[in-house]
Amino acid sequence: MTPDEGPTYNGAPRRSRIRRGRGTKLKVSPSSPPIGRKAAMGGGFAKRAKAGSRPRPSAKGREGAAPSMAEREREVLLTADGVRKLEQELEELKTERRRQVAERIKVAREFGDLSENSEYEAAKNEQAFVEGRILTLENLLRSARIVQDSEVDPHRVNLGTTVTLRDLDSGEMMEYTIVGSSEADPLHNRISYECPVGRAVFGQVTGSTVEVRTPGGPARYEIVALAR
Repeated sequence: MTPDEGPTYNGAPRRSRIRRGRGTKLKVSPSSPPIGRKAAMGGGFAKRAKAGSRPRPSAKGREGAAPSMAEREREVLLTADGVRKLEQELEELKTERRRQVAERIKVAREFGDLSENSEYEAAKNEQAFVEGRILTLENLLRSARIVQDSEVDPHRVNLGTTVTLRDLDSGEMMEYTIVGSSEADPLHNRISYECPVGRAVFGQVTGSTVEVRTPGGPARYEIVALAR
């Protein structure tokens, strides 16, 4: 064995060598077995590690897996009173309003040329509105869940709770009833649990202080009283 040769590997002499890859020198010791470029750059190790690693469980097989499209359908929380009002509106639209619109369309047709008949166009627009509202209410009621009094903690803000707030900056007192988004009527102090104030107070108890982000800056309120 000459000075330039290293010890034999499997009975065959081999030489020391320097492999180059992307500007990095990798020196192979005389006693090392032959390696390819992928192994020198770590590819061989990555491949072996991948082959020997445990497969990840699929989303379907895990607890808490991603819900299906049906499960992802947004649940709408409503009070019993809110559901009752929506059902009444739906019934009125399907009976009285549909009949009235059909009568308007019939009368408007008798005016002659429909291309220049403003009454006919207005009646058709009303019909489109009525049918669209019916579809909206049907979908809303299909995905609605009524929040029953029996499942609500009376000491915490929830749907159907009337909450009295005190503005900590001005001292002004205000009273709101928390309802579902489709029941909201701010002019009558009925606000949705999804609006900024509703989100801030939802689940809170008497004496809690909450902060609400408003266009004019943050506002702080104290919950003074709760009632159902």
